[in-house]
Amino acid sequence: MNKKELATLLDVSPSAVSIAFNGRKGISDKTRDRILKAAEFYGVECSHQKPSVSNYISFVIFKEHGQVFGDTPFFPL
Repeated sequence: MNKKELATLLDVSPSAVSIAFNGRKGISDKTRDRILKAAEFYGVECSHQKPSVSNYISFVIFKEHGQVFGDTPFFPL
C-alpha cells in the first residue's frame, strides 16, 4: 500500500497524509494519530528524512587542467 491508497482508505487527502508524515501543522492531532496508526498497521513507511545539521561549511574549487577558475566568493570583513 502506498500513501495515496492510505489516504483513500482513510478518506483524507494525500496532502493530509504528507502533513502527518512530515510532522507539519495543518491537521488535527486526532487525524494525525489516525493516519500514523493506520500507516503503521498497513506497513506504509515514511520515506521523508530531515536533513542532517552540520556546523561545517563546504568550500569547493573548480579546476580544469590544473588551473583554478575564478576567485574565492568569501571576503574578509
